[in-house]
Amino acid sequence: MNRKSVIRCGWLCILLLITGCTITKDENFVAEVNGQKISIQEIDGMVRNSLYEYLFAIYNVRKISLDELINQRLLNFRARRHRISTDSVLSIGIAGMKKKISIDSYIRNNSLHYGVVDEKNPFKLIPLKTAEGQRILHESYLNFLRNEYIQELRKESDIRIYLKPPITPKLDLAGVEMKIRGDVAASNSITVISDFNCPVCREKQSLFEELYKDYKDKLRFEYIHLSSSVTKSMVFAECAAKQNRFWSAYDVLFKKAVTDTASAIGLIAELQLSKDECLSCLFNTYEEKRLTLSMDRLRAIGIEATPTILVNHKIYYGELTANRIRQFIETSLER
Repeated sequence: MNRKSVIRCGWLCILLLITGCTITKDENFVAEVNGQKISIQEIDGMVRNSLYEYLFAIYNVRKISLDELINQRLLNFRARRHRISTDSVLSIGIAGMKKKISIDSYIRNNSLHYGVVDEKNPFKLIPLKTAEGQRILHESYLNFLRNEYIQELRKESDIRIYLKPPITPKLDLAGVEMKIRGDVAASNSITVISDFNCPVCREKQSLFEELYKDYKDKLRFEYIHLSSSVTKSMVFAECAAKQNRFWSAYDVLFKKAVTDTASAIGLIAELQLSKDECLSCLFNTYEEKRLTLSMDRLRAIGIEATPTILVNHKIYYGELTANRIRQFIETSLER
């Protein structure tokens, strides 16, 4: 089979997965063999995780397009009601938002004092005092006001969204080491698979903490280590766990990595751990072997990247933003 045929076949499989649930009365079952039903979950269990990246990419494109269509409908509705054009609606709305949010507060709230960034050249900071800087500033300010006005329209409107993300297969985490907090007895869970030394994990740590604060009374939060190899930071966290200080170490290790004995000793003092117990644990190979087995198990079920988020042990493939993850959580809880 040539390359083009393989690609066509792959997209056909994706389309069949997307549309398959609509050909049966019960969305959980897609076929029967001599009266024995085959469920969508059984199919999902046979599909590699990488395919879901394509499914979520399609979902995200649809979600972006849907949001834009909703926004346009809201503007059209407002325009018809006031018998003016949609451009006039936007102009009036933006003018009203300017009274609420000045350009000075926009600069202050977004830390733009030192300059702005052009989307076409994101690695160059352009000073505000230049003509180009002023142009980019005003364009981004007007776009911000437009979005704020649209959000006001959305809040006062009756909007019901039925577009749902793909249902991913539930993963078997047996044999995977994890730490748990939040409502430990909850039937629903959020799992963060991360690495103290991963730059993206460090960058997104505040997002994960935000989710924890929002859902800690409703969901069980699980943390799982994953890296290309066992790091000293991971071992240190496990040693701290033996003294019931894992989450204290967790908070610190995303800011200060353990790279050698000296840095470990510094954190032992900061976390008020027993120095002898901690050092004995750090230089014992038991924790390293245990973590290696756990990470091997993760890779065996198809998880190789950090950070990875699971909701009810199902992989979330979307954007790592608070709103998108919350939407996935709420949808998963409904299901």
